[in-house]
Amino acid sequence: GGAQLARGYLNQPELTKERFINHPFNEGERLYKTGDRARWLPDGNIEFLGRSDNQVKVRGFRIELGEIESQLAYHPQVQAAVVVAHHKNHDKQLVAYFVAQDLIDSQTLKNYLLQKLPDYMVPTLFIKMEELPLNRSGKVDRKALPKPEVGIQEFIAPQNEVEEQLVDIWSEVLQVPKEQISTNSNFFALGGHSLLAMHMMHLILNKLQIEIDLKMLFQYPTIKLLSEAFKLHTEQEDFDEDEFETIYI
Repeated sequence: GGAQLARGYLNQPELTKERFINHPFNEGERLYKTGDRARWLPDGNIEFLGRSDNQVKVRGFRIELGEIESQLAYHPQVQAAVVVAHHKNHDKQLVAYFVAQDLIDSQTLKNYLLQKLPDYMVPTLFIKMEELPLNRSGKVDRKALPKPEVGIQEFIAPQNEVEEQLVDIWSEVLQVPKEQISTNSNFFALGGHSLLAMHMMHLILNKLQIEIDLKMLFQYPTIKLLSEAFKLHTEQEDFDEDEFETIYI
């Protein structure tokens, strides 16, 4: 506030009304809402807590989007990144938009963030862009970012009993018709998240007697990949048992 405060944004009355507000204590004066969050410390210093417009609540967890963006920016192949919470199936879904010169896939970035952040802070989708859209102030224009859309893939029906059971489980957990679940569909792209993953892992244990963890699901996010991983796991167990019997016969 004060005498140096601007009158508002040029030719943007709605934004001016939103950002320039009446002073709650001094009548006739105005303040500018910066969007910054801070607190006054006992020693007189002010601690910066981040941006109010970058804080979201996803599945009960309060998340600072800037924290995810900072971790992505530390990746040596990422030049710029922004994270947005999109609404999907009555829930919120974290989507990361990033710019990178080198080829880098979404799974690599997911695995990288899983080492830095809690799983509920890891974005569901990663969208690579040539550049991030900027507004007149030179900041990322989040409203101009493309809406996340799952690419159209060839539908692949389940090829064995395990894949059929996994389709049933995914349909129950994700509330998606079985006819819409391809064995190459990504669990997280269909709306899955860590809480639903926990439910799915419980059903897999009960119905298939196979125990998996969240890290494995991030590594094998499709029914096809999971089924192949289960097969390798079973073959390894059989090999270990045969080796054990050979030693002690």
